Amino acid sequence: MFSFASAYEDAGQFGVYAATSPDDTPELVDVTADVMLSTAKSVTEVEVARAKAQLKASLVMSLESATGRADQIARQYLAFGEVPAMETLVAKIDAVTADHVAGLAHSLFRGQSPALSAVGQLSTLTPYAKIKAQFN
Repeated sequence: MFSFASAYEDAGQFGVYAATSPDDTPELVDVTADVMLSTAKSVTEVEVARAKAQLKASLVMSLESATGRADQIARQYLAFGEVPAMETLVAKIDAVTADHVAGLAHSLFRGQSPALSAVGQLSTLTPYAKIKAQFN
């Protein structure tokens, strides 16, 4: 299982890639939806603190190479229209709370129609209508 996020000026995506045997597909779909939706109500300050530490470490480590610095500058310019100082970014990261994360997760996942693509033996795949209903 792998998750990813891509953010752009006016859009973005959050995705999950997972693989399993046909017999375990229904459980995988249910567990994936449950985990995504639980973020909207049960994120803890400990989890947020861990994520903030990881993000700040990633920012600092990206400065260790010329390619990393160039990538970070380009991303910041695209996202913010400027390259904010590291202290500004760290302050913004530090300001995030569990309530902020839960609110964002609620707006991203609840009441939305998730996109789904699947390959392989699909006879045991949960019907899309049922998956969509979990998010409403």
